[in-house]
Amino acid sequence: MTDDARPAAVPAGAVPPGAGPPDVVDVGAPRGVLDRFRWWRRRVLPTAGAQVAAALFVVVLLVDLAARLLPGPLVLAPAGNVVVVPTFPVALVAQSLLMPLLALTLLAATSAPRSRTVRLVLLALVLSALGDLLPGLVDPRWSWVATAVSFAGAQVTYVVAFWPYRRDAVAGRRQVLPAVYGAAYVLLVAAVAAVVLPAVPGAGGVVTVLSVAGCGLPLVATAVLAAGVGRASAAGAALLVVSSGLIGLSTAGVPWAACLPAGSYDLLVVAPYAVGQALVVLGVLRRGEAGPAGGSGPGSGSGGTAAGR
Repeated sequence: MTDDARPAAVPAGAVPPGAGPPDVVDVGAPRGVLDRFRWWRRRVLPTAGAQVAAALFVVVLLVDLAARLLPGPLVLAPAGNVVVVPTFPVALVAQSLLMPLLALTLLAATSAPRSRTVRLVLLALVLSALGDLLPGLVDPRWSWVATAVSFAGAQVTYVVAFWPYRRDAVAGRRQVLPAVYGAAYVLLVAAVAAVVLPAVPGAGGVVTVLSVAGCGLPLVATAVLAAGVGRASAAGAALLVVSSGLIGLSTAGVPWAACLPAGSYDLLVVAPYAVGQALVVLGVLRRGEAGPAGGSGPGSGSGGTAAGR
């Protein structure tokens, strides 16, 4: 063997080339399903208060959905007859707690001074909570109006909160979202008008159609703009569109709900509504302090969330 073919001498204490470990493992990276969940929980829900509020939200939601499907417990009446106690009042109480628990989750997961987006989302959750509470507090003749105004106010607040993300919302493949949601909106209003106007002639039918159309506009805008915040918020806003669309069809008297088993209509409305709101909040928390592309956004600066730090 010539001198040129001999391997170069390795200094004492050095690791020969190729003798080191094949991979460098980042000890901070999550490994395994449980580790990933714990890492995600610390990042999105960094405080114990946020984790407790989120856990309570999940428990209350499951109680709400179960109470809408189950007939209720069997009890012995004073006369000796077995009667079924309806669980729907339990569902109403549970639903009234959902949005406050979500607001507490967002409040506990963020630190002062909170960003503009977080403050407006908190306001939207408060308005949504009012929409859940008012039907049981006001005159039944005005309950639908009070609920519609509260939820419409919540959607307008979402639009204002997510407006700085409008460029991200229509970037790339998301350019089709306005057309998709716009088509769904037109079809919904047309379906409501086709049922309501022949059944309720005069100004009453027109007012009903216009009210559904008016409530739908900020909802569609929220669904489009939420895509700029993140995938979780986009999915949540889409579920809100589904829930509100079903309510609009039912309010207009479209007879589709009559074919469903007992309790399933409430399940189809409440489940997308609650999960959708939770996903919107999750998207805001995951966004952290990152602002919209191309400039500073409502989550930038010192007022960002703790999840983004």
